[in-house]
Amino acid sequence: MKNIYLKRFLLTNAVMVGGFFTEHLYFKEESDSQTYVRLKDEALKNNNSIKAMQYREKEMLSYSKELNAQISYDNIGTWLTDKSVLFLNTISNKNGLSWLRGIIFTISCAIIFFWVINFLGIENDYPRFFVLDLKTFHFEGIGEIWKRFLNMFYLIDFKEKFQGTELNAIGETVFFASKIFISYGIYQTIVAFRKFSK
Repeated sequence: MKNIYLKRFLLTNAVMVGGFFTEHLYFKEESDSQTYVRLKDEALKNNNSIKAMQYREKEMLSYSKELNAQISYDNIGTWLTDKSVLFLNTISNKNGLSWLRGIIFTISCAIIFFWVINFLGIENDYPRFFVLDLKTFHFEGIGEIWKRFLNMFYLIDFKEKFQGTELNAIGETVFFASKIFISYGIYQTIVAFRKFSK
């Protein structure tokens, strides 16, 4: 099938026998996730990894919409888990298609956690990493702040993470959570960088 414009295309209950090749196939209405799974698999069989990744993204978006229709009291745990994973995959690297979004996600997480630690996570007897002067919009000691911010990206061997500063319970908890999200962001960036090698 080549250069075809369709209102709707469904392969939900189709059985693929032999080869099925598509090129420039457009649907006016979005299809269901099973159709995109079959199109993705066929693209992979034809060694078209770029098209397969595009179908995978559509598969994830379609599955997310289908989950909304399937929510019930009995499956609320599964629904929350799947929706969370789909949401994180979309915002962190556009389902494997955008390494730039992965970098932005990682840096954004580090900034958010760094600010929370600065304002809520440091013991009262110790100075903050930075004090924001709202009158002049000036950060004091930008080089020292930058060095402490880079500590957010150390994923191993971070015992001396913030020398001269003691974190309280909130700070330790937020710092621990930051490692999870920053690690995830780095992983998602690498996955998106590898999209052409699949």
